[in-house]
Amino acid sequence: PCAQWIQGILMAKGRYLWIAESDDTCETTFLFKMVSSLQNGTVLAYCRTKAIDREGNTIIGQQFWPDTFDSNQWKSSFSLSSRNICRDYMARGNVIANASSVVFQKPTKSVLKQLTNATKGTRFTGDWLFWCHYLMLTGGMVHFDSTELSGFRFHDQTTRNIDGPGGVNRSKERQRFAEYSRAVNLILKVTRPWPRFHWLHLAASGRWDWIYSEYLFRFQPKPHEKLFIVAMRGPLRLGLYVRLLTSKRKQFRYWSSP
Repeated sequence: PCAQWIQGILMAKGRYLWIAESDDTCETTFLFKMVSSLQNGTVLAYCRTKAIDREGNTIIGQQFWPDTFDSNQWKSSFSLSSRNICRDYMARGNVIANASSVVFQKPTKSVLKQLTNATKGTRFTGDWLFWCHYLMLTGGMVHFDSTELSGFRFHDQTTRNIDGPGGVNRSKERQRFAEYSRAVNLILKVTRPWPRFHWLHLAASGRWDWIYSEYLFRFQPKPHEKLFIVAMRGPLRLGLYVRLLTSKRKQFRYWSSP
């Protein structure tokens, strides 16, 4: 998907960009509010998103993804520096969960080149890498509007779906966790090139637990795959070993999970 984003950005003539994905929706006031924020000096503005089904009905009980990282931060509108939102949140996961909920300033050619390199060949992590690199390279302020001005449509073809024709598509999930590993490595480098071992803090404090939980649920590793943590590598793989050493609760869940 990000390859198409890049092509669209190259063709765009305007100062501000909105990646309006075809299966999502927005309120009639969305663009006015987002552009007003950009005109006041922010580099990126986005809003809270509600989950909708194929017919456009709100899915009750579907959690807004950024709330998994901080249960209070996204309940109210706020402004944060690009670097702070990346270092405090994007290093843990993608807290800009829906591209259709974002309007941002067009990047320079040099920034766009780096975005192209960072997202090349990605299927599952391109948006995470795109937003994090864009914000770190561009700087400035980010504004979040806590009003639900955007709707994200869930359906069977979303990349979040785990099933293949015969059950869990392990090949697809292997690719997912390989991408997670690469994304974590690149994001660590762009957000905190020093200290080099910042990943230890993130892992030991449970900041990547959502990935480790997905590994059990989505990849469904066999015993030897749990031992050698196949499909993950780099800081993410080392981080899981650290997490298992520092949390007996995680040890029990990890080894007892079918």
